[in-house]
Amino acid sequence: FANFVPISLVVTVDMVKYLQSKLVTGHPSLFSDISQTDCTVQSSNLIDELGKIDFIFSDKTGTLTRNNMIFKSAIVGTTSFGNTPNPGRLMRPHVDFGDHIFEANLGNPEIQEFLRALSICHDVTEQNGIFSGASPDEVSLVNFAAQYDHYYRSSGKTSGKLVVENGRQVLYEQLLSIEFNSTRKRMSVIV
Repeated sequence: FANFVPISLVVTVDMVKYLQSKLVTGHPSLFSDISQTDCTVQSSNLIDELGKIDFIFSDKTGTLTRNNMIFKSAIVGTTSFGNTPNPGRLMRPHVDFGDHIFEANLGNPEIQEFLRALSICHDVTEQNGIFSGASPDEVSLVNFAAQYDHYYRSSGKTSGKLVVENGRQVLYEQLLSIEFNSTRKRMSVIV
């Protein structure tokens, strides 16, 4: 004998999960005052799993930094930049960098290659000029590159990365992406 589930029950359960996800999304106690964002439900199928949680295990990643990464300095080649603050420059989010020597040498091919690498090698998504990603490190690096005219734009293609370099649009075809892992301690993108 087979178990039969009425279609009306399946529809009712799906509607309840959908409504629960809307309640979680708009709940005032889940609003972050720091980032000024609401809780986001990525999958309504997991709502009923919340009641089964007894323990939460977490490591210390992000505990001290509160997952708020700020780009302050860089080493390009053998030169360290970011040692001299530039209070007159308008900063992008997650960037607190100023160095008049870096800005004077923006035409240097080594610096251009550094900015190009930052604007290509990441898993960040862009929507209306705002970057978001799983790693706050990547978001700060992409914001830094964008501050110096290497804007990453979503190309709409899964295999390409559209970058506006110094006012010129360049589409890089992404051949392979090797994800970050703890053994290599790096991510790689082959374009």
